[in-house]
Amino acid sequence: MEKKSFATTQSEWRHIFDSIGDGISVHDDEYTILDVNDSLCNMMDKSRGDMVGRKCYEVFHGSDRPIYECPAKITFETGEKAKCQRFGDIEDKWTTTHTSPMSANGAVPTIIHSVRDTTERRVVELETVANAEKYRNLFEKASDPTFIVRKSDNRLLDVNELGAHSLGYTKEELLQGGLSLFDPGAPTGFFDSIMETLEHTGEATFDYEHRHKSGELIPVEVHTRVVDHEGEPAYLHFARDIRERKAAERRAKQGQFTLD
Repeated sequence: MEKKSFATTQSEWRHIFDSIGDGISVHDDEYTILDVNDSLCNMMDKSRGDMVGRKCYEVFHGSDRPIYECPAKITFETGEKAKCQRFGDIEDKWTTTHTSPMSANGAVPTIIHSVRDTTERRVVELETVANAEKYRNLFEKASDPTFIVRKSDNRLLDVNELGAHSLGYTKEELLQGGLSLFDPGAPTGFFDSIMETLEHTGEATFDYEHRHKSGELIPVEVHTRVVDHEGEPAYLHFARDIRERKAAERRAKQGQFTLD
């Protein structure tokens, strides 16, 4: 009866082992593969017979010795869990490998070696970095002074070099000093209709003034959009210098008064 019970337990263990989605293998301290699950067979496009009994570094890396960042080597030497991320061990895929000791008494005669396909996650990570670099490039090359202000507390989060230069400050000075360095303030109620427009349409355009480091007030046309900045709602401000336009408007008015 005990033998039958043990066989049933082994059968159940095999079923569980083969049902795990990650590619799992068991290795001894000479890097020999003792067992593999179905997921690893599918992942590697190999049968159990192609892998069991062979050295893991031969099967996974086509090498004649453990690779430099081999997590199995680290686990055998330290008795600690280890992991590494690599590209190309399994076709054109990113994989993350974890190794764990199977013994808790200090000796590590065998380890569990798990491989997970992390290609999708890695592609998203790389695209995020690429998008961040693309954003930075566009942000810095914008033709107008550009500012990002956090919606919740009006904190200045970012400014391009043109924006800093237009106000006579360095970028670092502006980020440290905040909006108070160049925002002269507005009359009560000035922003009420602007905020209402922003809430309804996500963008608004209005005339305003920025204060230069010298004290000069610079008329600007501000185009604002509500954006997501690193997971937080923020305002993206494009501030176009309209001194020439204002001067032309004054000249036109003066000409009209002269004619009158």
